Amino acid sequence: LHAAYRSWRRQSGIAWPSSIEVVGGDGALTLRCRIERLRFVERPGPARAMAQLPAGTASLEWPAFRRALEREGEVR
Repeated sequence: LHAAYRSWRRQSGIAWPSSIEVVGGDGALTLRCRIERLRFVERPGPARAMAQLPAGTASLEWPAFRRALEREGEVR
């Protein structure tokens, strides 16, 4: 996987990516996200935002996701 932060915004003195693109190693998968609003809270609640995955999509817990990125040499 290759992740690229295409653009940044600044809010409350903090820079954050406003456009993110993730491309699979073989180019078969491309995910583009545009973040339009951001609200900072002291602590995230237990019901923080969760992505809804289409049926048949496999999800990875953080350790497996990180291992996948490390195999591609993106996380050091």
